[in-house]
Amino acid sequence: MTTEIAEYSPTEAALADLRQRYGKVVFDVTTTKGMDLARKGRSEIKGYRVALEAKRVEIKAPALERCRMIDAEAKRITAELVALEDPIDALIKTEEQRKEREKAEKERIERERIEGIQLRIAAISAEPGVLAGLPAAALAEAIMLAEVEEIDDSFAEFKPQALIAQHNALAKMREMHAAAVAQEAEQARLIAEREELARLRAEQEQREAQERARVAAQAKADAEARAKIEAEERAARERIEAQERAARAAIDAEQAEARKRQAEEDARLKAERDRIEAERREVEARERKAREEAEAKARAEREAKEAQEREERRQQAELMDGMQMLETFVERFGKREEFKAVVKGISGWLAKQKQPA
Repeated sequence: MTTEIAEYSPTEAALADLRQRYGKVVFDVTTTKGMDLARKGRSEIKGYRVALEAKRVEIKAPALERCRMIDAEAKRITAELVALEDPIDALIKTEEQRKEREKAEKERIERERIEGIQLRIAAISAEPGVLAGLPAAALAEAIMLAEVEEIDDSFAEFKPQALIAQHNALAKMREMHAAAVAQEAEQARLIAEREELARLRAEQEQREAQERARVAAQAKADAEARAKIEAEERAARERIEAQERAARAAIDAEQAEARKRQAEEDARLKAERDRIEAERREVEARERKAREEAEAKARAEREAKEAQEREERRQQAELMDGMQMLETFVERFGKREEFKAVVKGISGWLAKQKQPA
């Protein structure tokens, strides 16, 4: 084997001789002669090794200086290139950042647009829950307003979703209106029955009072006639009481059934309200405080107005019921002499009420 480094050739040539002389020799260092020979061999081999290291340093020095010059020059040129590159790189990065900001702004505007439309759709879906518990007339008015509300192109690509939400909300509101109409009709029927029962009781009490007066006036009649009359009265009272008990039992049964139906309807409406409330809570998490205050104010004004309208309708209904009862009284007892003055007063008052304002 020969070295490719010419300066190492003398040492390479000596290495073959050294390997031949010392490669397989085992020195007996336990003896003085053996120790001397070992030290002499080590010294000779070390001399070649030290000379080789000195030669290596000598021939490598120019190469190291060349490497230092190469690195220094490359560093200088690199600094000048960077000075030219940095302004261009800054312009590019500034423009890229501007485009990134524009992209982010467009995405934000698009996201807010979609969220706004979704909030409007959620408000449409939540409308039946807001109307829960209102009377049939208020529900009918709300349905009319909802029917004329147009789902226009402002809903953009969500217009089909908004149409479905409007359709479902209207269907639910119509169900609520039908249930309210049925409930109010049932309540009106029960009220009419209670009023009729009260009228029958009043008539019975009046008849009993008249009978007691007549009995008192004829207290001195013979005992047999009085006993007969008392028996007839007892039979009449028992018959009337039996009728009243039967009527009360029928009314109680109907009221129990009505309460059962109402409870079932309330449970169904509550479940629906709970579902809508859950959806509304998800929407409200994204609503802003200003819109909540505006909605609360509008809702308070609307409820106050509806309460006032309900009170006015209730008072008008009471007036109409009273007039109808008075007209019934005049029609039934108008020919009775003992009610002549009362009928006359009632007829005059009714005539004034019917005159145009």
